[in-house]
Amino acid sequence: SFNRMAQRVEEHISELTELNERQTQMIGNMAHELKTPMTAISGYSETLLRVKMSPERQEQALNYIRSECRRLSSLSAKLLELTGLYHEEETFRKERFPAQKLKETLELMMRERLKQKRLQLQITVEPENLAVEGDWDLLVSMLTNLLDNSCKASAEGGVIYLTIDRGGFCVRDEGEGIAAGDLSRVTEAFYMADKSRSRRQGGAGLGLALCSEIAKLHGAKLEIESEPGRGTV
Repeated sequence: SFNRMAQRVEEHISELTELNERQTQMIGNMAHELKTPMTAISGYSETLLRVKMSPERQEQALNYIRSECRRLSSLSAKLLELTGLYHEEETFRKERFPAQKLKETLELMMRERLKQKRLQLQITVEPENLAVEGDWDLLVSMLTNLLDNSCKASAEGGVIYLTIDRGGFCVRDEGEGIAAGDLSRVTEAFYMADKSRSRRQGGAGLGLALCSEIAKLHGAKLEIESEPGRGTV
């Protein structure tokens, strides 16, 4: 009995140590992500106040400040959502709804995003009268994050596929793909396989971390298959 108790205590300490390390790493990454845009915003605003600039350069500086503020706002929202998920069991609302309703909602939400790169979204529901069980808000959040990732990775004029069936959800694109060395880490908060591209497109490496946590809350698992130049599933 003492041996079993000691083993459980040891396992518990190990779990807490791992959680603490993950939280410390996440805070460090968050500080790094906030520092870069804040430094740039501060620098540009100082320049606008102190230096005489042409209207074109003023407009460029203001546009940069605006885009970085938007990115910070998006980062804050995703952080709050990710933090809230750790306590989501208390407010987790499981309901049953038609998959067709989910399809229509996603088509509406992604319309403008798809227009930006002339992308097509093909959603298939099998069977057509399929009902989905889960938390509506969380599932919409998960799928929009996955579809947004596919938009970022896809070339102009490409096609993104979403299948909803009894086995779950499958998002597939024909984009850049993910290198084998990055696949095991892309669901870590703030991890970005291509940092320059992700920042340029407003990313912060939180989307897949959110998707992974939402899947876990539904008793499911996020699985990713990818190959550079061949797309991602």
